[in-house]
Amino acid sequence: MYQDLEKTQAGEPPMVEAQTPEAADHEPLSAQVREARLQCVQQYLMSVVSQKDAVRAGFGVINAGLMAVTVPFAEVLEKYLRKPSLSIDNVQKILPTLDTYHRLTRLIERFGQLDARIAPVREKKRPLGS
Repeated sequence: MYQDLEKTQAGEPPMVEAQTPEAADHEPLSAQVREARLQCVQQYLMSVVSQKDAVRAGFGVINAGLMAVTVPFAEVLEKYLRKPSLSIDNVQKILPTLDTYHRLTRLIERFGQLDARIAPVREKKRPLGS
């Protein structure tokens, strides 16, 4: 599932793969690193769905989804940036992927800030089903 995200960015191949086939020559990040990242996302998801407040749980589920989508982008960028032949011109090729990654991480951060701001107010409300 997450590998498909790496291959498609808004219905098109990511700029990194399309314009820099030599990036595929680099050793992929270990399966352990990927698994650890996804496990962190899963732990976060499990913690938010157990919340009694449906609104905060909903924000958390959305945020966990964004985090899961971000993992493949981080991997693509890390693989490319580890290239010994990296130059300013080559970095231009990954700017769309970097921009998407940046936007995703900003959304994650914004949802986190929103949750922190609404938490005290929402805790005073009666939980659903009570």
